[in-house]
Amino acid sequence: MKKILLGVFGLLFLLSGCKNEVQTALGSYSYKTSVLESTLSLPVEVGQLEVIDLHNEDSVLLLMNELAGPAYQTKGKIEEKKLSFSPFTRVINVESRDYPTTISGSATMYDNAIVFDYQYYGENRDTVRIVLKDTVIILDDSVRVLKAHVQSIAKKNK
Repeated sequence: MKKILLGVFGLLFLLSGCKNEVQTALGSYSYKTSVLESTLSLPVEVGQLEVIDLHNEDSVLLLMNELAGPAYQTKGKIEEKKLSFSPFTRVINVESRDYPTTISGSATMYDNAIVFDYQYYGENRDTVRIVLKDTVIILDDSVRVLKAHVQSIAKKNK
C-alpha cells in the first residue's frame, strides 16, 4: 500500500513539474533582436511577447507583436527549461524588398527571461520588365536570398 501511495505521489509530482514550468513562463515580455550573422542588413526589432497556456500538457502559444511592424504567432512546447516552437512564416522588409521568411529555432528559459535562437530563410524574386507596345523586355530576373542567425532576448515585464 505504501509503495502504491509513493508511486501515485511521485507521478503527481512529476506531472506538476511540467505544469510548473509552463506556469513560470506565462506572461508578458519585452524583446529585442540582435543579428549575429546575415546575408543582408537586417534591422533590429523590438516588441512584446505574450506566452499563453494552451492547457494541453506543456504547450504554449507565443504571440509576438513587433513595435514597428506586424504581429505573428506560433505554438511551442516547454520541456526542462527549453522552449521549442513550430517554424512560422512572416514577411521581412529589407532594402525596400519584401522577403517571405521562414523562422525556425528554439529558446532557453531563465527565471525572468527567454533567449531565442532563430534561423531565418527567405527569398525575393525581383523581376524588372519594360513593356514597349507588344514586346516585353526583362532587364533583371534575379532571386535574392535572406539567410540569418538572429538572437532575441525577451525579459519578463513586471
